[in-house]
Amino acid sequence: MVVEAAKKFYTMQLQMDLVSMETIEVAEENGTREHVTFCIIAKQIKDPMTIEGPPTFIAQTKKHSERQILKEDVEAVKAKLEQIRTKLGEGALPLMRKKSVIS
Repeated sequence: MVVEAAKKFYTMQLQMDLVSMETIEVAEENGTREHVTFCIIAKQIKDPMTIEGPPTFIAQTKKHSERQILKEDVEAVKAKLEQIRTKLGEGALPLMRKKSVIS
C-alpha cells in the first residue's frame, strides 16, 4: 500500500519515476519507527540543474515528514568523524555506514 501511494505521489505530483523503495525499522527508546528510503528519477526538470546520481529521500511514515539527504551532508559527517578519530587516536571510532542514510 505504501509502495503504490509513493508511486502515485512521485509520478503525478512531482513528475518523477520511483526507481526503488526500501523500508527498515529503526529502534528508539520509546518503540520502533519505520524509515522508508525512496530513490527517484526526475522525468522533467523546469530549471536545469546538475545532480550527481538520483536524490535520496528519507520519509518518516509515522510523522508524515520527509527531507532530502544530500551527498555533501554525508561527506561533512564523515569528515567530522575522521577529525574526532584523529584526536582520540587510531581505531577509537570506526567509520560506520548506515544503509538508511547512505544509499
